Amino acid sequence: MDFRYEVKPFTVNLGHDPGKIVTEVVATKPRSETGVVPDMNYIASAQWDTGANMCCVSKLLAKRLGLRPVGTTMRQGVGHSECRNWYFIDLYLPNGVCIVDVAAVEGDFEDVDVLIGLDVILKGDFSITHDSEGNTVFSFVTPPCVCVDFTQIRPK
Repeated sequence: MDFRYEVKPFTVNLGHDPGKIVTEVVATKPRSETGVVPDMNYIASAQWDTGANMCCVSKLLAKRLGLRPVGTTMRQGVGHSECRNWYFIDLYLPNGVCIVDVAAVEGDFEDVDVLIGLDVILKGDFSITHDSEGNTVFSFVTPPCVCVDFTQIRPK
């Protein structure tokens, strides 16, 4: 996995009690496969999942992009494991940063197109906070640029 283009943070106001963190990303075939920036891309819904070790891509998105399996791997779920295809995919985050050659396992989910796992999340600073109106606010920047230590914050 490699990072390209200008690096800048993004922040999304998720509203009250969102239940999950979902943003839009642009998904493409990997440039490593095509040699150029692909002309086929897809605006995908992505759930940021801190419980997933690696990214996953829906069967439907893999089909839409014409992704070719790189191989198979054992996918661990809650209480079970199964053999699944995995692919390389490029993801453009909401701030335009492209993460290239993301290894993504095929998943059985229909409510989103991509699960963004710790393999991407740990490449940056990830924050979930609340604004003055009680809205949940999600922010991400890569590469990591600031250490937030809440034990060092003193109430006013």
